[in-house]
Amino acid sequence: MTSTRRRLGSVETAATENDVSTKTIRRRVAEGKIPAYRVGRLVKVDLDAARDALLVPMNDAARRILAEAGGHAA
Repeated sequence: MTSTRRRLGSVETAATENDVSTKTIRRRVAEGKIPAYRVGRLVKVDLDAARDALLVPMNDAARRILAEAGGHAA
């Protein structure tokens, strides 16, 4: 049987690895898009889930931006 281990790290580590601010990571945690865990007094986030939550393929992002701006996506 294989087990999947979560790669947990600090909010700061998640921000650094994804080139975003700690505020962005905390916001995504509050939105429920990135799982977070309390370990004693520390908050740890799932680093792989953070990457997955923050990465958006360019084609999807462009369509979303156009839709939000009232434009038409091809």
